[in-house]
Amino acid sequence: MLAFRNFRAVAVAVAVAVAVATAGAGAGAARHSTPRAATPRAATPPPHSAQPAPPVDTLPAGLLPSAGAVSTHIVRVLTTTGQVRKGDRQPAAESPIGADAAQAAAQATVTVGGEVESGMARRPRRTIGSLDARSDAVLRAVIDEYVSSAMPVSSGSLVTNYPLGVSSATVRNILSDLEALGLLTHPHTSAGRVPTDAGYRYYVQVLADDWSMPPVEQRMIRHQFGQVEFASEHWFRLAASTLATANMSTAGLATTAKPVAARVRRVDLVAVQDRLALLVVLFREGTMKQTLQNLPVTTGQEQLDRVASLLNVLAVDRSADEIAAALTDLPRGEESTDELDLLHRIGEGLVRTMREFDAASIDDLFSDGLLNVMAAPEFDRSEKVRSVFAALENRAYLGSLVEAVARAGTIQIYIGHENSPLEMQEVSLVLAPYGRIGRAIGVVGVLGPTRMPYAQAIASVEFVSGLMNELVEHLYA
Repeated sequence: MLAFRNFRAVAVAVAVAVAVATAGAGAGAARHSTPRAATPRAATPPPHSAQPAPPVDTLPAGLLPSAGAVSTHIVRVLTTTGQVRKGDRQPAAESPIGADAAQAAAQATVTVGGEVESGMARRPRRTIGSLDARSDAVLRAVIDEYVSSAMPVSSGSLVTNYPLGVSSATVRNILSDLEALGLLTHPHTSAGRVPTDAGYRYYVQVLADDWSMPPVEQRMIRHQFGQVEFASEHWFRLAASTLATANMSTAGLATTAKPVAARVRRVDLVAVQDRLALLVVLFREGTMKQTLQNLPVTTGQEQLDRVASLLNVLAVDRSADEIAAALTDLPRGEESTDELDLLHRIGEGLVRTMREFDAASIDDLFSDGLLNVMAAPEFDRSEKVRSVFAALENRAYLGSLVEAVARAGTIQIYIGHENSPLEMQEVSLVLAPYGRIGRAIGVVGVLGPTRMPYAQAIASVEFVSGLMNELVEHLYA
């Protein structure tokens, strides 16, 4: 008897649920009776609520609806009446049919866009190339907000701070879609969203606005470079300093214009000890090299000055191979003098220095703004910054970067995991080539956290690269 009473109570509850759901469908249809274009439809049977419900005792067992059928019917009714849209997950407290029905709707298996997914109704997974205008706007807003605040971004802050023209619920749905596409992620369940490397890449290629440096700032930078036009050894430090100043949370970078075969601009000799001199070589592209030269006999500064004058006549605007050929034409042995012997000895040292320089994949890296990077929340530990710059000191890696950027001939952007060294996978690089292909090529750029203002970084790097090109062109004119 007790089992029969429990069965009867369950049956009554099921019948009431069916009656309430179908009555809601009829009422919802009356409320949403806005005129629409006529569409042929099959005749709809009268609602079950139009007939009085028979006593539960008289219902055959086969007519008792299962719990799964009731749940599926509830979802269908709510979708028809507009209370739940495909892709929306309503909180139980906000559901017009109460917590139990909302839970049943969430647990139902629903077909959406040709896909069957259990647990909740989701929008079909889309490819990145098919983002619509609203998704573009939301992704742009998330990245702009995160770049400025360094805090995970919530749907509420987006609706409050950006003119998206949609509700917070719609923004949440779009954020879920963007996360499913791998463009956003979140640090933990209750946090807002942050961009991924893929999100930044999409932003750079599709969403970033054109940005140019203010004219006043351009004139000031151009004036600074004009002051060192004839002192090429200062170009690279100025380029790095300018880029660090123009971009927040980034360091400026500049490499020397590495020639295929270096050519001498000037040679100097400085007496260090009686039989030791410092050979100072300034190459045409602005790089300076210093090496110590052992002397066969005690030599004063006056004699070194005369040898330096002869060496400049022999070496200026020549490559290592050309200088070596010129040295073989000088008199040797009995026809030589002490100064010519000294010229031979120092000239051979000059050729060795130049060949070592030519063999290196890259020469010097100038950087400025290390404190800017250390101030970013991502680099609150100084050892992380040190590891990044240690990776950049790797000449093979730096040389491969210069080669890739020079081969591309335009600005290149490396974001996070697009950098091969493990130490570089939390930073981004914006690099541009400058110089003359076949003569001398270098790069300028910025390094910073992946959370950098890319439009501003690209514009400043492009401007400084243009100035460096003008200087190199003038050098080779």
